Amino acid sequence: MPEWLPEEFKDDAAVNKFKEPVELVKAYKEAQSFIGQSIRVPTENAGEADVNAFREKLKTKVPSLVDSKDEKGLARAFGVPEKAEEYAIPEEAKFTEEETKAFRERATSLGLSKKQADAVLKAELQQRTNAANAIKENLASIEKDWGAGTKERLEKIATVAERFGFDKEWIAGVRDGKVPLNALNPFFKMMNAIGAEGGELGKNNGFTSSKPTPEEAERQLAELSKNPAFLNPKDPTHAHLQKEFMRLTALTMGFDKVPDPYIQG
Repeated sequence: MPEWLPEEFKDDAAVNKFKEPVELVKAYKEAQSFIGQSIRVPTENAGEADVNAFREKLKTKVPSLVDSKDEKGLARAFGVPEKAEEYAIPEEAKFTEEETKAFRERATSLGLSKKQADAVLKAELQQRTNAANAIKENLASIEKDWGAGTKERLEKIATVAERFGFDKEWIAGVRDGKVPLNALNPFFKMMNAIGAEGGELGKNNGFTSSKPTPEEAERQLAELSKNPAFLNPKDPTHAHLQKEFMRLTALTMGFDKVPDPYIQG
């Protein structure tokens, strides 16, 4: 315990840790300097002048802070751009001018920061990718079942749906390959049933596809192979049956026509 301390302070831990008077003086000066730099928050009963002085001192000492009443300033502090054009759209997004404008207007109306807008854009691009992949997978499933007649059947379904006043979005989905096979097959069977009954719609359109599915082609191949003329070169229909065999074989593999070098004259 320092002997130089007055008796009344010898038990005070805040000062008796100083061994020499100069140490106490130094600590006092540092405390005064700290107090001068500090900002005292006004009490609830503080007057307007004290509050304004506090705000001015905040702006001076901490210029990065913004007045809570300055909405634009607060927005800028949180990264919201002043102009919609400041929202960056990467080239890989492949946005049209209309899509770019719409996205920036939406981001502006929501008051998004650049970082938030980037996150929203990333999520939207991922949704686009997922949707495109889903369409590819759905089309692959349809083509696996329908083979080379896929495009023709989809167009016929869409055409009939238009005549019956189906929803335009559903019709567009048929053409784009968005409608699943389990919804297309019943519709196609209904079309064939209408045609089979000799209805006006069936007479005018002939809904049965000229290109059988791989499964249908296999059944036709089985029937063709039973024809004696298929194996008899002397039969006048032999050449025709041979060509039909090649055509059906190609269709079972999903080809629209017989691929080279299997084309026969």
